[in-house]
Amino acid sequence: MDAKKILPFIILLVIAPIGAVAQQPFAPSEKITPPIPPEEGEVLLEIELRDAATKVLITNAHVEISANGIETIRYAGENGIVDLYARPGSYRITLKIDRISTEGKDYWAQTTIDLQRDKKEIVSALPVGSVRGEVLKSGKIIPNAKVGFSCSGSYGELKDVQTDEFGVFEGKYLPIGNCRISGRADNLVGNKSVQIEQGKLKEIKIDLSGEVEQSRGVYYIILIIVLAVLGFFAYKLKFEKQPPQKIIKRIIVQKIVSTKGISVTARMRDLMETLSEREAQVVQFLIDNKGSATQAKIMHSTGIPKASLSRYIDKLEQKKIIETTKIGKVNKVKLSKWFLRGEK
Repeated sequence: MDAKKILPFIILLVIAPIGAVAQQPFAPSEKITPPIPPEEGEVLLEIELRDAATKVLITNAHVEISANGIETIRYAGENGIVDLYARPGSYRITLKIDRISTEGKDYWAQTTIDLQRDKKEIVSALPVGSVRGEVLKSGKIIPNAKVGFSCSGSYGELKDVQTDEFGVFEGKYLPIGNCRISGRADNLVGNKSVQIEQGKLKEIKIDLSGEVEQSRGVYYIILIIVLAVLGFFAYKLKFEKQPPQKIIKRIIVQKIVSTKGISVTARMRDLMETLSEREAQVVQFLIDNKGSATQAKIMHSTGIPKASLSRYIDKLEQKKIIETTKIGKVNKVKLSKWFLRGEK
């Protein structure tokens, strides 16, 4: 056969297999590989995702899973189930759910699961939306600005973030409802309120136009420090001006000498020098009241606590300065004859 006639047939035989491969949807290397089999000792956790309000299955969504250091991504298909292999234990699991059909994020959930054997768990997820924004100052972008989220809901991701080198920030999983988003940099602040809707991505701009107000807490701390310093100096000044204990006793004795009623002798003054301030105060009160009074009256008049007064009376009785007599429930206290006249 003529070579020119054979050549087209040879070319056709070479091109046909190539065309057949090109019509395949995936090349062999592009096909999705099957899941990695579990390691020895691991058990299977199947999580069925449902809307917290409607109880409807959440399908066709990418799911970020965080559980005790495990970080992975799964896909929830038409059955709304994602699976996770893990060793037996208690897990605090966070699920961040992003449906393919929406621009923003869609659901957020957090739960604790006790996993000891293969298990299926239904998890109710809460609706979220997303925000992307810029922080500006006089029209110029501000990198590394601090951005905070204060929302009507308390779930989702509400931690502060920072703008990137282009002044852009994202709040990916914010609870639906009103959110007040604030930016702060270089002692300037700005904020913007936005209504978060499920699955929606809101675009905002925050202009730093106001000065940062100093926290009231700082003023309170300064005030407390100032008061503490003033109190310390007042306390120190008070005690530096007080006379020594012995001089205090002399002042008390001199006051007793000037009281009306019982005549105070030199011997009584010498005995008073040996007493403590509180003991001398009790003796002074008795002299002012003609030598006797009830223990209750002494307590109310001098302001000495009941337990302390009992100790002082016991000591004075041991020193033979006073005598006590129990009349029913009343304890009568009087100056002793030995103290007044030296009689035994």
